[in-house]
Amino acid sequence: MKKSTSETGSAYLIITIIIGTLGYVLWNNFAKQKTDTTTAQVSQNNASKPPAKKSEIIILQNNDMNKYVNYEQGFEFLFPKIAYAPVKCVQSDTVQNSDGSTSKVDSFYQSEYGEGVPITTLESGDRFMITPKNIFILSSYSAPGQAHKCEQQPAGVELLDYKNNVDGSQYVYNTMKLEFDVIPAKSTDDILAFVHKTLGDDTSAIDTMSPLTDNRQAVTMKGGVKNTYETGYAYKLWYYPTQKKLVYIKLGQSVSFEPTADPNTGGYYDFRIADSFKFATD
Repeated sequence: MKKSTSETGSAYLIITIIIGTLGYVLWNNFAKQKTDTTTAQVSQNNASKPPAKKSEIIILQNNDMNKYVNYEQGFEFLFPKIAYAPVKCVQSDTVQNSDGSTSKVDSFYQSEYGEGVPITTLESGDRFMITPKNIFILSSYSAPGQAHKCEQQPAGVELLDYKNNVDGSQYVYNTMKLEFDVIPAKSTDDILAFVHKTLGDDTSAIDTMSPLTDNRQAVTMKGGVKNTYETGYAYKLWYYPTQKKLVYIKLGQSVSFEPTADPNTGGYYDFRIADSFKFATD
């Protein structure tokens, strides 16, 4: 029996729909698989990327200084690769008396300075320090200046902050450091608040703020600013109005970093370090 034209057309239509549906399903599965593969590759690539550096030390060629760069806060400064600093502990059995004479005692340790001591940087919050890589700790004293134990330890913030001469039982050679404190400061009130807290004196006031030079203003104080043990006798205050940052440079009680024992080199590194400080936009 011959089929009608309408029956034949319906069959073709059903077959076309089935083929189209199967094609869509196959293509959709292929596209999804491709997307999943691409997503997995992107996730894998992102996972393999190292985390962004907060800071780093850049070794400068043909230069006696290296560079510390802080990417998080956007500033940098230079510091010496090596300096004249405590290099080892030596034993001695001779002490000098108040009248200039000498006496023999039981053997004890004392630190000895030398040239070529490696220098590094440390950071803690808003504080950034330059110091010898190793620090010497003298302890087990039998008399003032006569230690019977000497240790060398890697420099750390806790050791640098150690307050010597509390009970005389331990002495940490941590005085060789230069420190930058980078503090948010939107106004002169913020500058004063930091100075009063850091220098331990709320009677001091701002004397002058220099004209803008190298995107910073030098701040000088007047009044009852104390030279406390924590701050030493020398420091600089720089204000960066664009960044709204106050930079407190703690230079210490005496020259910290020199290339040799030659007294004519006094201040050779310290002021080069301080003057090298700058923000990335400077």
